Amino acid sequence: MLEVLQAKGLLDDLAEPPTVIVTGTDTVEVRLARRVPHVFARALPGGADDELVRATVTARVEQR
Repeated sequence: MLEVLQAKGLLDDLAEPPTVIVTGTDTVEVRLARRVPHVFARALPGGADDELVRATVTARVEQR
């Protein structure tokens, strides 16, 4: 799956490679990190231009 996302250029802006953790047969966790610009960075001299933002999502398969 990661190879497909990389081939489409969807991972190019990440600050580090994505982390994918599969737990058991029904749970997966994905962690991403990306640097994003501050909205008012140019208006505040001496401030940081960007910030590292991390996102983690966990999904579990349930059968009905």
